[in-house]
Amino acid sequence: MALELQIRSSVLAELAVSSVQEQLLVACFPPTPLGFVDHVDVGAAPVGLEPAGEAVRLRVPLDVFVVSRTDVLAAPNAVPAGASGPAHAAGAVLELKAAGHLVTMTCVAVEPDVPGFDQAAMVASVGAATTLDLGPALERFGLPDLALATVELVDGVVAIRLGPDGPAAGHLFPGQDWGLYLDGAAVEQLALSKVPSDLSAKIDGLRVSPHWRPDGTTPHVDVDYSGQAPAPDPFAGDVDGTLSCDFSLSPPPVLGLRTSVTWSLHVDLGTLVPAFVDDIVASVIAGSLDPTTFGGSSTGARSFTLDTGLPGVSFGGARLRYDSVLAAPEGMTLGGAVLLPLAPDRATLRATARPFGLPVRTTFCRELAKSGSGDPSQVVLLSEVSTTGSVWLDDLGRWCGVEVVSPGSWVETFLRPPATFPEVVITIPSKVALGIHDPVRLIVRTARGVRLLDLGVPPRVAVDAEGHVTNAVVNHIPNCLVVNVEHGLTWYLGHPDDPGSLNPPPEHPDWVTLMTSHPGVDVQLVTLGDLEPGELVRFSSVDHTVEVSADRFGRALLPVLLPVQAHQPSSSLVRLNRARIAGHVDVESVLLEAVSSVPAPLGARLRTDDRGGPLLVVEQPGHLELHTVDEVGATVLVGRESTGGRRDEPQPLGDGEVELNPQPLPPVDDGPRSWGRFDLPGLVGVTTVPGFPDAPVALALLEDGSTLVLDRDDRGQVRVAGTFEGPIGTVVVQGPWAFTSVDGRAAILRLRRV
Repeated sequence: MALELQIRSSVLAELAVSSVQEQLLVACFPPTPLGFVDHVDVGAAPVGLEPAGEAVRLRVPLDVFVVSRTDVLAAPNAVPAGASGPAHAAGAVLELKAAGHLVTMTCVAVEPDVPGFDQAAMVASVGAATTLDLGPALERFGLPDLALATVELVDGVVAIRLGPDGPAAGHLFPGQDWGLYLDGAAVEQLALSKVPSDLSAKIDGLRVSPHWRPDGTTPHVDVDYSGQAPAPDPFAGDVDGTLSCDFSLSPPPVLGLRTSVTWSLHVDLGTLVPAFVDDIVASVIAGSLDPTTFGGSSTGARSFTLDTGLPGVSFGGARLRYDSVLAAPEGMTLGGAVLLPLAPDRATLRATARPFGLPVRTTFCRELAKSGSGDPSQVVLLSEVSTTGSVWLDDLGRWCGVEVVSPGSWVETFLRPPATFPEVVITIPSKVALGIHDPVRLIVRTARGVRLLDLGVPPRVAVDAEGHVTNAVVNHIPNCLVVNVEHGLTWYLGHPDDPGSLNPPPEHPDWVTLMTSHPGVDVQLVTLGDLEPGELVRFSSVDHTVEVSADRFGRALLPVLLPVQAHQPSSSLVRLNRARIAGHVDVESVLLEAVSSVPAPLGARLRTDDRGGPLLVVEQPGHLELHTVDEVGATVLVGRESTGGRRDEPQPLGDGEVELNPQPLPPVDDGPRSWGRFDLPGLVGVTTVPGFPDAPVALALLEDGSTLVLDRDDRGQVRVAGTFEGPIGTVVVQGPWAFTSVDGRAAILRLRRV
């Protein structure tokens, strides 16, 4: 009994090229005294395949672009010589092997050595190009765990063989670039798995004997059965018959394996038994073969079909499609076309240096209000200003590191590597920048290029006779809440004179973009009391519009989301009857600070590691992959767990916080609370307000794409309080960290008290 995954060697070579190139887009190589690996691409030469014991090796050509340190230093803000060629020719040796039912394609060597560079680093950069678990296929076809596994190359086909019997052979048909091959014994076992279990309950001593008998290219198994007839006393006798099974693909939209069964029955109770007894026996056996009792569909008096799903197979980023089920004397092959992934982008690094600007002071009303009025001082002190330079990186692939060439490595203290944005930022206090007389030069290393960036000498700070800075750029973010008798409550996250402070047009970015395209999102839960029952209250911003009605006690709850940025039109909260709002409002607030935007497959979740840091958990067949978030905001695989924290307490605000500033960080939880059952047509799901899982307000997502605000009173009764327009999503909280994902992208956030 054997199961094989077969794939044409030419197709496997294309998959290897794609997989290796994808790995090279994020490959980092350590520098050496001789220079740097600028980037590596798969070369144009054909991929070679050769047998290697119980494995197959593929040799993927590589073009290694090397730049010397001298050439890098000679090309400030430009592409160094060597980055565009000529390349060093090498080859990645991949080994395709199987252990149990797990198949891996892993780089085991790079040949020949690239002069002056560590071969081990290049091997690690390609790493495990792809993996495949054939366990689900065994289970789906009702086969035992076939542990003995080999990978063989034969007749232009690579065969991954589980439970091999005899020499390898190609079993792909024309039009099949890949296939799952089951030998005759495995197909017989598959047919036996389709025999209804109730048949053995009706026939004592049931004996079944499958026979692989393909009809041309149509897979066919005859399952002969026999046993004692279920005849009433005092009658006795035997029954026998055949379940004739044909295999094909079930039609769309649900593609699966269809088993078409026609059955026969012969009852032998002897010549003296009345015919009606024969009919009773036949009726009992027919009942055990009624397809409605085991998920089949009747096609005739003695025929039915069974449809079962086929195991999804993805290999090296390609999707392996089922197009046909064909038979040969040796066995059956299910297979079809291979849908290759899109060719990886081979663009190389483009870096733009943005020189240091004038000294800048940035203040926040909410911070200043903790110890004063919230208004900034009119004089600027040297200790309050800093200068910023940056490097914008396009097509960097992966951030690998930075080296400060001048004025010294101590500048790294003020450097922020790429995290949410592909930008290296250096912010130096102006009192420190006074001592910098040489241009600030950095060597940035990425997977797609190494460049020298010159940010120049920070501009001099002009100071008057009293020691006040006179050439500073002054930014003030007036993010305090302002009560205006005429217009209600206003948030000025931008400049107060910005247009559109009331009822701005809603613009809806997607949820993850909203959470990661700003330094953070200020989530507030606004409670208004002593209102007129039923009166309407509206919050308006550039991203959101929320309108709710007060409950019978005159209370209204509104979730407010405010991206933190320096130039955003103000937002407002008004009572639509134009009544005063002062004295009616209470605000709780939590800041969700953007840490990283990363790929995250469906089902990924967040937890904390031993040090309290964020850990992304991705479920894979048979194990969990654990990814941490590194210092540049990228996810790094740190371990696996077989499938067989600390929580930071909220800190109180300091004395002197003004009345309308936010209260302490509310308690967090690991996910939304259940809102129980309530009748709401078209309901898809309920999400709590991000950062406020226990609040008596939540959002209902409906089939038509609209969102409603739900309100729960102290008796647990839920009412629809209003409408919510704008991006929203579920935020899962784990300690001081939060996680949200949409369509394969995720934002990792840090919860902070504002």
